[in-house]
Amino acid sequence: MPETSPGFPSDSLPINPVTTREGLISLLARAAELEHEVACAYLFAAYSLKQDASEGGLTEEQAGMVRRWRRSLSAGAVDRMLHLAQLSNLLTAIGGLPRFTRPRFSVLASADAARVGPGLEPFSQKTIERLLAYERFDALIVAAEQQGSQDGERTDSPSHLAPGSTRVRDLYDKITAGFHTTSAEELFIGPPEAQTNPLLLNLGDRLLAVTDQASALAALSRITATDTQATLSETRPASCETIRSEYARAVADAQQSSVSFEPVRPVGNNPSTRVHDETGESTPIVAPLTREVADLFNNAYDTMLLLLSHIFTSSEEKDLEQLAHAALRLMASVIRPLSEALTQMPLLQALALVHPLPTQERYPSWCIVLR
Repeated sequence: MPETSPGFPSDSLPINPVTTREGLISLLARAAELEHEVACAYLFAAYSLKQDASEGGLTEEQAGMVRRWRRSLSAGAVDRMLHLAQLSNLLTAIGGLPRFTRPRFSVLASADAARVGPGLEPFSQKTIERLLAYERFDALIVAAEQQGSQDGERTDSPSHLAPGSTRVRDLYDKITAGFHTTSAEELFIGPPEAQTNPLLLNLGDRLLAVTDQASALAALSRITATDTQATLSETRPASCETIRSEYARAVADAQQSSVSFEPVRPVGNNPSTRVHDETGESTPIVAPLTREVADLFNNAYDTMLLLLSHIFTSSEEKDLEQLAHAALRLMASVIRPLSEALTQMPLLQALALVHPLPTQERYPSWCIVLR
C-alpha cells in the first residue's frame, strides 16, 4: 500500500482523502470545470472594458491603460484554458475523460465578496478582487453537486470536496497528494497516444504529456505556478494585483483632478437569455436583434466546445489537424468579433459570454450580458 508522502498532510485538508483512481478522476474533473468557469470570468471582465477614448469617459492615456488591462485579463483566460488542457491530459492518462462541459454559474448571485464560485461580472474593484483570489488559489469553491443545487440542477457525480472551507489550493494539493499516494500501476492506464498533440493547438512545450508520476506532478506544478514565476509572467502582461493597484490610483487621480474616468461599459451581472423563476441578480436579454446575434454566438461557442472535446478525446490522427484549425479559427474569427460586435449594438448593447441555463431547459443555450 502506498504511503503518504511528506508535505501532503491529506487529513488536514478540508477535502476527503483520495485513495482510488475514481476519486482522483472526480477531483480532476471538478478542477477542469473550475478552470473553465474562471476563464469565462476573466473574459467577461475583459470585454466589459472599453476599447478606446472614442467610447467616452476616457482620455487617450487612460484608454491605453484600460487596453492593457483587457490584454492582461484575456491572457489570464488563456492561462486558465491551458490549465484545462493540461487537466485533460491528466484525466486521459489515468483513464478519465476530458471535461469540456458548460460552466455552471449560479444565477443566485450575491453581493457578498466571499461567495463561492466564479460569476459573470463586469470589471470593477470587487471583480478584480475575486479574480485575484483565484490567481492566488485562495478562492473558495464548492462541490459540483452543491453548485448544482444552488442552480436548481441535480447531479449524481461523486465529490471529494467538503462544504464551506475548501479553497482552490486545497483542491490542487489533494490532487497532487493523490498522485503521490496512489499506485502508479493503478493510475496510469490511459493510452499515451490519446493525449492531445500540443502542436495542434499551437501550445508548443506549454502542454506536457502525462505518462507517469513524475510527468503528472510536473504538469500540476505548472498549473499551480504563481504569477511571479516565469511560466505565467511571460504570458500575462500584468497580474490582477497590478491591475487592482493601477485601477485604484486611476480612480484617485480622476477624483483629485476632476477628470472623467469611466473605463467600464454599462453591462449587467449574470446574464440570461431566458427568464428564471429564481430570485437573484441576473440580467435578462429581451431585445430581439440582440437575442438573434446572441444565438449565433451561442451556437459558435457550443460548436467550439464540441470540436475541443473531440480533439481531446480522439486517438485517431485523421482529421484532427483540420478540427484543431477549425476550433482556433472559430475562436479568433467568429467568437471574439461577435463579442465585440454585441457590445456595440444600439439600444441594448450586449456582451457575449458563456452562461449556462438550468437543466430543465433541454437545449444548449449560452447567455449574454445586457446593457
